[in-house]
Amino acid sequence: NTSLINQKKKMESDLSQLQSEVEEAVQECRNAEEKAKKAITDAAMMAEDLKKEQDT
Repeated sequence: NTSLINQKKKMESDLSQLQSEVEEAVQECRNAEEKAKKAITDAAMMAEDLKKEQDT
């Protein structure tokens, strides 16, 4: 019985650690998405500036 209790505690601990790792991975994905959106916006602005320069 003690063995089962210890196994349960270990599994709960492992689950908690995995949940933390998943949350961290999700946050990293959100950060990467924000950087990608900013890069797209920056590239669009640069393209627009270049077009303006070429037109003048």
